[in-house]
Amino acid sequence: IAIDLAILAEGVTVVPLYARQDPKELAGMIRDADPKLVITADETLRASIQPHVGGEVPFALLPELFSSAAPSEHEPARRLADDHVVTIIYTSGSSGEPKGVMTNVANVEHMLPVLDVKLRELSGVPGGSDRVFHYLPFCFAGSRMVLWGCLFRSNGILLSTSLENLAEEIQTARPEYFLNVPALLERIKNGVEKKLAERPYPIRAGYAEAIEAWRRLTAAKAGKGEARKRDEL
Repeated sequence: IAIDLAILAEGVTVVPLYARQDPKELAGMIRDADPKLVITADETLRASIQPHVGGEVPFALLPELFSSAAPSEHEPARRLADDHVVTIIYTSGSSGEPKGVMTNVANVEHMLPVLDVKLRELSGVPGGSDRVFHYLPFCFAGSRMVLWGCLFRSNGILLSTSLENLAEEIQTARPEYFLNVPALLERIKNGVEKKLAERPYPIRAGYAEAIEAWRRLTAAKAGKGEARKRDEL
């Protein structure tokens, strides 16, 4: 995050990549982005990617960038043009080769206030004290909006250190909200149902009745919504 924000502050385009992807796929995205510098977390990652990229693109290790003394003075941030590309997010490649999606200054300046308004509606507070937990890689567009949204709303952000300890980390973080993906929600659902299967019959029956009641309520609300739409038409 520190490197990411430092690059953005310099008015340079950031291209975040998912380190766990196949090195050849990463090399393909790097060649497509044509970067001035590639920063990797460690030597192992650099050694796996660099042979597929070639020697023309310089590499740097993350620890090296923090090894020198901090500068005595900082330049003030510069105002960038609306069409300046802030970041390029590469798609997962599920429909062909990964494609770089460009997000410019105008995109970000539109999205952040909209996100702030929606979070105010959902939480009822203007921000500044939200407890936000995050476990997804920051190379995803949604993750970047969570990070920038927290900065925009003057919030901190609580980061996961291990996907194996998510349940414990969530209990420790006590977040008001966090970004999710279906895979995690499915894992949580399976874990809850596995534990319930071990409980006495009255508890299992009560859970089944609660689920059925929720489904009936949801169906009733959906029916009312459709009827309202027909009346309006």
